[in-house]
Amino acid sequence: MRQSQTPTYAMIADNDRFWQITQKILSLLPWLWLSFMALLIAGAIGQTGAWPSYGQPDPKQISGLGLLVMPLTLLMMLVLGTLPFGLLFTTFAAWKGAPYTSNKKHTALYLLGVFLFLTVVIGDWAGIMTWLMD
Repeated sequence: MRQSQTPTYAMIADNDRFWQITQKILSLLPWLWLSFMALLIAGAIGQTGAWPSYGQPDPKQISGLGLLVMPLTLLMMLVLGTLPFGLLFTTFAAWKGAPYTSNKKHTALYLLGVFLFLTVVIGDWAGIMTWLMD
């Protein structure tokens, strides 16, 4: 520990294993949401034979997958809530060249997942969010 560092800062900065795990969890959250969403869409397509649209079918009434709507919504809120921290964490770690970002695969995976997640959620790609939130 350097003299200018506070004990708390040194404890957090020196805990590389914690930051590695944090990075892995953050990089997987958008992909987990996208996977659940793909499963729900596949169920809707399997039930109706067409791409889901507003009220066709109601997401909560898809056979066997209707229970997935609430966890999907909660996971979306979790991803949106951790998004600012995740982006700041990734940017700061890459800028400082932190040892826990030596695995560029997780950084790229996270950024691609965030891009796809935001495309679906905010961009309402193909009307999916309109269908889910109806």
